[in-house]
This record gives sequence, structure tokens and C-alpha cells, in this order.
Amino acid sequence: LGGIVDKDLRHYLNLRFQKGSVDHELQQIIRDNLYLRTVP
Repeated sequence: LGGIVDKDLRHYLNLRFQKGSVDHELQQIIRDNLYLRTVP
């Protein structure tokens, strides 16, 4: 990911969303994907 996208993504992932909300679900999916990509 590029610098700006990475910064926005980091900000987004640091936001606190209500459990069960669409954003919260999306956060989990993004986290899982980032984890899968960064951990060999």
C-alpha cells in the first residue's frame, strides 16, 4: 500500500465503531487481510 492510503487505512482501523455495524465488520475483514499478508 502507498503512503497516503496506508495512513488513511491506519486512521480508519483506529476508529471505534459500534459492534455489529457495517464499518466494524469491514474493519475486521481489513485487519484479517492485512494480517494474512504481513505474516508469512
